[in-house]
Amino acid sequence: MDTLSALTEFFRKDTDANVADYEAVAEACCQRKGDVTFFPVQWLRERLQEQDAELSQRSVFAVRLVEALGNVIEVEPGGIRKGPGVPPPVQRRMAAQVRASDGPLSAFLLRRSPNESWLRHLSPRQQAVPGHTDPQDQLRNVKFLLQESRKKVSELHRCVARLNAEAETQAAIISTLQESNDMLELDLAEGCEKAPEIQMTLRQLTQSKTAAEDRVSSLQEKLQAYEEYTAERVLELEEEVSKLEAKVSGRAGVKPSFQALFEARAQDWVHERQELERRIEEASSFERRADEDDMICQCCMERVKRVKLDCGHAMCKGCAENPGVRVCPFCRKPLRVAVML
Repeated sequence: MDTLSALTEFFRKDTDANVADYEAVAEACCQRKGDVTFFPVQWLRERLQEQDAELSQRSVFAVRLVEALGNVIEVEPGGIRKGPGVPPPVQRRMAAQVRASDGPLSAFLLRRSPNESWLRHLSPRQQAVPGHTDPQDQLRNVKFLLQESRKKVSELHRCVARLNAEAETQAAIISTLQESNDMLELDLAEGCEKAPEIQMTLRQLTQSKTAAEDRVSSLQEKLQAYEEYTAERVLELEEEVSKLEAKVSGRAGVKPSFQALFEARAQDWVHERQELERRIEEASSFERRADEDDMICQCCMERVKRVKLDCGHAMCKGCAENPGVRVCPFCRKPLRVAVML
């Protein structure tokens, strides 16, 4: 079981454990790496928040120190080694406090960054270490705390300035959104006024589309019927030709008159087939011309119809955008709504 699991299990079973129990669990859960012991931090923080009873001097010092450092305490036999970021007066007070205690916290090796301002977390009780009341040390400590306080004040001023700038930005965004909302409300009101005309235009377009689909369906049915008739006629002619060829091949001596009749009949079949193909081509061409005539603008006779007017007529985009066209050129009704096809 690792350190965190052991501590969790212990405090789950007995939340009223005294200080001695906490220290026993801490000693049991220390993780050793060679000659260095890593003291668990999480349980000290939790105990500092939950424990209201008076703790022993050693426990108070350990808890406050871990809270200030916010990291792992490395316990190493042989005393404290001078580490970066820990002022010398504080190191002397820590060494004096450690020498006054016993147990697994007999020596500490502290490794922190130079910018760590953990001294402000120490309470007056931990700062007032017996036997170390040097005025110079106290003055340096006060200056250190004053410097940290000034840094905090500067940081607070920067935070206030940043919050004010964000508030101004939010106010500008709110104003822009309000203007957009007003414009949308105006557009909505205008759209509600034009809704009946748009609906009428849509109904007309739907009717025109339905009529065009019906016409296309009718032409397709006629074309299919004509193709079926042509196919049947071709089969009949092919069968007749096969019969004639069989008769000709069965008789060695064919009279010249019969041969001439066969050739004439074959020529008629060729002409009839060509006539059927011509009619099919004319039907297809007629359908294409009808579609093209329906799509050509009747105003300029050049471009394709792209705009549907509210009166039901259609014209190309160029004619519709002509500023001189104010009324429909077909029914003379005023132009109000135009829909792109």
